Amino acid sequence: MAVASDGVDGSTDAAGAIVTAADAGLEADEAVRRFDAHALLDRRGRLVHLGPTGTNVNDLWVALG
Repeated sequence: MAVASDGVDGSTDAAGAIVTAADAGLEADEAVRRFDAHALLDRRGRLVHLGPTGTNVNDLWVALG
């Protein structure tokens, strides 16, 4: 999971995304190579939308192995 504390990530309306091992694969590899993971994650319903929070303390990344 990756989430931006200000509620948005770069120029998108998403704060981040929650991704599982099931999201891996050739389509994901290609999206990363094109620097376009947003479109793939949007199609799969994985984006997190929070809206502006009014703060920008830090971004949060959580990975479980």
